[in-house]
Amino acid sequence: MTAGGYIAREAAISAIINGAISAAFFFLIHGGADAVPFRGPDGLVLDALPQSFMVAFMGTLVPGLLARRATAAGKLGANLEIEGASVIRLAVLSALLCAVAGVALVLAVALLAGNTGVPVAVAAPAKIAYGAVLGALVTTVALRRLLR
Repeated sequence: MTAGGYIAREAAISAIINGAISAAFFFLIHGGADAVPFRGPDGLVLDALPQSFMVAFMGTLVPGLLARRATAAGKLGANLEIEGASVIRLAVLSALLCAVAGVALVLAVALLAGNTGVPVAVAAPAKIAYGAVLGALVTTVALRRLLR
């Protein structure tokens, strides 16, 4: 398998898994509500922190370790070694950067929307799409970096 095909496959898998996990957590936390606030302990701004951190961390760590195993087995045709420590460092860095960026993004949306609540019918698809897109993006960036 080519590195490009491998990255595309892993990004798609990451999008599906992170979208599903985002949906599960959204409905666990906000399932019975009519609207979700931007602020407060159950608000979207605060919720962006753990979602962004974990999606980026796991979307880098798991595919990175799988790529490490695949390259060691010669399945990617790459003649390189990926160190486990470099995967972990990249996962932590990605998670921290995405957590800050995710909170900033949702805070900006909150300010533009006037800090009003968001109907669940809008918030749920947005949170699910955010998890899926972020998962695919960080997986793609991490694997490109690791497999260069």
